[in-house]
Amino acid sequence: MRHFRTDLAVEQKSDASPVTIADRETEERIVAVLRETFPDHGILGQEHGAREGTGARWIVDPIDGTKSFIRGIPYFACLVGRRMVFRSLLIAWVAILCAVPACAAGPYPDLELDLLLDARVGFEDDTRSWLAGGLGKTRYGQSPEQGRGEEVAVGEASLVIRPRLSGEVSAAVHLKYDPEQQNAVDIVEAFLRYRPVPKSPLCFKVLAGAFFPPVSLENDGVAWTSP
Repeated sequence: MRHFRTDLAVEQKSDASPVTIADRETEERIVAVLRETFPDHGILGQEHGAREGTGARWIVDPIDGTKSFIRGIPYFACLVGRRMVFRSLLIAWVAILCAVPACAAGPYPDLELDLLLDARVGFEDDTRSWLAGGLGKTRYGQSPEQGRGEEVAVGEASLVIRPRLSGEVSAAVHLKYDPEQQNAVDIVEAFLRYRPVPKSPLCFKVLAGAFFPPVSLENDGVAWTSP
């Protein structure tokens, strides 16, 4: 990890994928441990190729997620798999399990959706609501001609769309339906966010668009709700 979030020299391999000294040194360290522990086993490394042996064979990917590593994004993993006769299924499972931390971030672009639905059921008597000019104590209530009944209404519906274009660039769009507002369907927020990976104690982010400042540390859930 001594190379993480440092100014690394990046080279390009024949397949156009990036490689750094961190990849090579990590593989050399893993190979050294495997050679000391299993001197007769073969090893196939992504950066230094094959080393022949007998019996089992180790497959090594020193940094799966080199692009994230270069950008200082902590979504990468070391993959070490062991291939043996009659146990290939087990070894494949181990390799996939090790890869989970690197795959958790997923490739960019990525999309996250959050939906909030506030549906209400009101049981009404035959007294007209005070909002309709009557003496009813609640906001719901029908006229005497309509009689008692119940009402199902949507108080609010919000959809928050968060596309992530890269590890540093993302966006957010908040759409809201509120039947009691002047515009029943409207855009609450829509902005583009740039947040570079900090490489020093100083960090910052830039927002461009229509948004509210984060004035609340409590109501930070979907659609300004409290989680």
